[in-house]
Amino acid sequence: MMKKLADEAASRGYDVQMVWCGLDSNSVDMVILPELKFCIFDSTEPHVYFPDESRPGDEIFDIARHCHPTEVEESNIQKIVAKYKSAIYDATVNANLYAQEERKVREIIDSAINAEEFEKRIETLFI
Repeated sequence: MMKKLADEAASRGYDVQMVWCGLDSNSVDMVILPELKFCIFDSTEPHVYFPDESRPGDEIFDIARHCHPTEVEESNIQKIVAKYKSAIYDATVNANLYAQEERKVREIIDSAINAEEFEKRIETLFI
């Protein structure tokens, strides 16, 4: 839907900015039409947005109210949600493991630096 909206706006001569999903390179999460001061985005997991009621001009159009998935479609959606949550969990675990290992490498590198020699060599760089 986002791609079709962007294509239609571009075909009508508007500048179109698309924001692609960081988790799915085929998915457009947001379309911005600066000339119209218009922005539309997918407010489903993981980027749920609840507008600030005190912010004038924000309008929520909940497309889900207009969709009536069949039982089969609903079942497929639940499978996709479960797969997505599993992938996010795995990614989070792996990102944490990476950060821990990177920290260890940095500590090893820092401990290997001879501070006196380092200061002596950079002394002439900052006069």
